Amino acid sequence: MNSGHGDGAVGRMKLADLNMEDVEAYNRLLVEAAFSASQVSKRLQVVKAMIDRAGRPEHGWQLLARNWDSRDVAHGRPAEPRTLPALKQLELVLARCDRQKTAMVWMAIGCGFGQRDLAAVRIGRFDEQGYDLRRGKTGIERYGETPKMVWGTLQNHLADISRPEGERVFLTRKGMPLVHDKGDSVTLWWTKLRAKLGDDGEGLGGFYTLRHLGATEFGSRAGCSIGAMKRWLGHSASSQVADVYNRSHRRSVRSWSG
Repeated sequence: MNSGHGDGAVGRMKLADLNMEDVEAYNRLLVEAAFSASQVSKRLQVVKAMIDRAGRPEHGWQLLARNWDSRDVAHGRPAEPRTLPALKQLELVLARCDRQKTAMVWMAIGCGFGQRDLAAVRIGRFDEQGYDLRRGKTGIERYGETPKMVWGTLQNHLADISRPEGERVFLTRKGMPLVHDKGDSVTLWWTKLRAKLGDDGEGLGGFYTLRHLGATEFGSRAGCSIGAMKRWLGHSASSQVADVYNRSHRRSVRSWSG
């Protein structure tokens, strides 16, 4: 803060003077210092807690002119090297999936959807040509073409359910959202599935690894731009994050597909 706003700035500035560029600069500083992804996240959450606390009535209902979710995010060093699932592992996973879970797996790979994305998908937001899941609250773009495999498996699942347009596409057996305040049924299912695979599931990683696989493939396509990668990821990803998928993993996806 002192280097960006002048000597002694920290002592005289108020929280309302903190802008999004300051937060993003702090984020980048942590990443450049080689902090782990979890440590970067924890330190940014401290900043967010300060911002949220400032809005309490005893602090004068201070209004901060920014949206936390709209910031460019830079992630820290992974706790361990990321590995992509092997083709054989995916075949074993799909062999144990019903129609709903098959659609979830292919949407994770083909559209980059994580657990919360799947929980938020509504009937009518997908068709054979494309999907549109732009977030009204943050204005973050999230749309693209619907991969053929995704559309086929989604149609199979929709044929098994009878819900009106606007309702959730995926629910638990008890009719609850896949992810809610008290649990994450996708993570629970995936953890049990990995255990059932035994040695074949070694190194498979969490459900989110399917998103990494899909992003790797998408980023390796000829002409894939940073803007397209950001839309595909569905968040305000920094160019650093998009560049990871545009350059670093091309060799991995060629090896996997081969």
